[in-house]
Amino acid sequence: MPASICLHCKSPIATPDAPAGYCCVGCATVAQLLKQEGLERYYAFQGGATDAVVLPARPRDLAWLEAPLAAARASAASGPVRLTLDVQGIRCSACVWLIEKLFKRLPGALDARVEPGVGRVHLTFEPATDVGAFVRELARFGYEAGPQLKDEADTSDATLTRLGICAALTLNTMVFSASFYFGLTPRDGLAFSLMRALTLLLSGAVVIVGGWEFFSRALRGLRRGLITFELPISMGMLLAYAGSLVMSSRQGDTFAYFDSVATFTTLMLVGRWLQRRVLVQNRRRLLADDGIAGLFARRLENGRVTTVPAARVERGDALLLPAGDLLVTAATLLDEKASFSFDWINGESVPRELAEGTRVPAGAFNASARALRLVAEEPFQGSALLPLLTAPEREGEPGSYGALLSWVGRAYVPAVLGLAATAFAIWIGHGLEPAVQSATAVLVVTCPCALGLAIPLAYQLAALRLRREGLFVVRESFLDRAARVRRVAFDKTGTLTLGTLRVANPSALQALTSDERAILYNLACRSAHPGSQCVVRALPADAQRFDPSLPIREVAGQGTELDGTLRARLGRSAGPRGDRVSFEVNGELRAELELEEQLRADAVAEVSRLQAAGVDVAILSGDAPERVARVARALGVPRDRAVGGLSPEGKAAWLREHHGDRDTLLVGDGINDALAIDQALCSGTPAIDRPTLAARADFYFLTPGLACIREALEVTQRLRRTTRTILVFALGYNALALGMSMLGRVSPLSAAVAMPASSLLILLYTLRASRVIRALASPSHPPAPAGISEAHA
Repeated sequence: MPASICLHCKSPIATPDAPAGYCCVGCATVAQLLKQEGLERYYAFQGGATDAVVLPARPRDLAWLEAPLAAARASAASGPVRLTLDVQGIRCSACVWLIEKLFKRLPGALDARVEPGVGRVHLTFEPATDVGAFVRELARFGYEAGPQLKDEADTSDATLTRLGICAALTLNTMVFSASFYFGLTPRDGLAFSLMRALTLLLSGAVVIVGGWEFFSRALRGLRRGLITFELPISMGMLLAYAGSLVMSSRQGDTFAYFDSVATFTTLMLVGRWLQRRVLVQNRRRLLADDGIAGLFARRLENGRVTTVPAARVERGDALLLPAGDLLVTAATLLDEKASFSFDWINGESVPRELAEGTRVPAGAFNASARALRLVAEEPFQGSALLPLLTAPEREGEPGSYGALLSWVGRAYVPAVLGLAATAFAIWIGHGLEPAVQSATAVLVVTCPCALGLAIPLAYQLAALRLRREGLFVVRESFLDRAARVRRVAFDKTGTLTLGTLRVANPSALQALTSDERAILYNLACRSAHPGSQCVVRALPADAQRFDPSLPIREVAGQGTELDGTLRARLGRSAGPRGDRVSFEVNGELRAELELEEQLRADAVAEVSRLQAAGVDVAILSGDAPERVARVARALGVPRDRAVGGLSPEGKAAWLREHHGDRDTLLVGDGINDALAIDQALCSGTPAIDRPTLAARADFYFLTPGLACIREALEVTQRLRRTTRTILVFALGYNALALGMSMLGRVSPLSAAVAMPASSLLILLYTLRASRVIRALASPSHPPAPAGISEAHA
């Protein structure tokens, strides 16, 4: 295996500081787990390159599991329990094998059946089985489970079924039609009558089965007073078929355009399936957004802990907040000093220590190692989370392609009907038959193949190209809107940075003796604080020796202390800066460790490339302005484009003031970005472990770097040029075809040849213009530096 290919997911290693042999920490972690658990057969089922593993930033609260599990057990009576869960992170057949294997290792597990296309698992188990343990085990391997919320009705699957039927019928129609082109006439008696009946019936079936996909949407649009693009397609199918029926009944020796109508209908259906398929797959990879319904709280009632939906929390309720859980409404801390993380609501990279009696805002996570008691200061209906979770989505907003289709729908119908009527009027003086043939030819040859087939193909090739780069488009209009982007506004924590800390001065650790490093490890490993965990990761393997006999205790807000014959302490340094920790032995300072946020590996290089391409780069963060300024200096972002201390409303206001809805792509990972998403032209997120945000954004990405953002802007610019060329070709072809039809020079045979030939030509151009082969063979490998230390300041 080449060194540039990840040993786990088999995708290219794009960042030079990734773990040896792996593209990211997630893949390295899961590979080690597979080895430890004896599950290395996973790789035998892996067919090729898949996506990198994304591990959740923090363990997910399993309160959502209680209700469906209780309902499943109640309905099972005394027999086996059956439970269906949605799963996020299924990438290949190896994932299916691993999920089934993990479940069957659970005591009491009977059967697991995975639906990889939907991202769902059906479990059968004994009533006493600990399903929560299975869900937690899935998370260790990069799979998130959730309640069954994904939409089972996949319209692209229904379209594919219609397409298969229509393709078979169309091929038979063309075979039977060939007999007329090769000389079958009414003089052949029964053979002629049979072939004509078969072509009429089969093409009619194609129009009914395939056309219904367009007829139903056109009718729904008309009921709302809208002329959609489905209307001209529907009218073209119906009128061309009706004209062919008239020709066939009036002129028994003339075949008409049945095969062309069937071909046109099938080609339009291909375009419709292409238009949906990739986006449906991208959406189904995520857990469905359960929004407010997926939030729960643990309420203390008469000495008991009950799990209730967040919407039922009222002012004055006593709450219990386990370690790592989300606080759903503002509350007062009843316990002694405790640590809270605010990265989800304001992007602060370092947790805060709060004292007893302090008001804790909604959206904070318990960063302590123990459960905390609080009392709600407000009902959930007044929580600051509510508007962030219910902010309106921009589903269905047309981009330039959507606007173009809308315009075509309004202009195409009257234009084609007018031209068909003109052709009929020109030829009616020569008789009804040539008039009907000329009018029908106009309806057949002016098929909108460019818009109905070539352009959807170009869009899906663009989406496939981006998916290979690790960027998953979930709203097709993004591919239009992104071509107008002139500014990219990044959130900081978790977006430009990885949301984790690292030791910026490892030389301070190297200066310690081996015994001191061992003591430091024992102090750090006993704390769940991000700073302590950062120190653990920085210590060499020979120092990581756990000694359970040491009398070490964690003091809330102070750090960890060793109080014995030898006294030692690891805690925050005195002074205004909260990103340094001190290691003291017997009251003597032995090391002061500077903690820095870790930039995404290619952040510096990619920001530079965006700026070189004329794209303005901004940083909008809720973290402290001084931390934002250090990141901006490291990345080369101008000071006036790096704004810290912003609330969710402040981010949205900044975008309004800078006309973000015209030219700005917002990339963020926190719930504090939800309001800003609605003010930006388009948006994306790396936070797939937070389905609320991923479901609202236009795309999500799984790469450890940011190269896919620049790639998306380049691909959409190329897509715009391709679609414009397709439209020019379509106008030229239709003008020529119309002229020939008006002159009565388009026979059924010439129409049967010209329409598929023009469609094939434009499809070949689309494939070439989309650079499919070159794109699939040339992944990007951006270089990059790592973190933001005091040297950058």
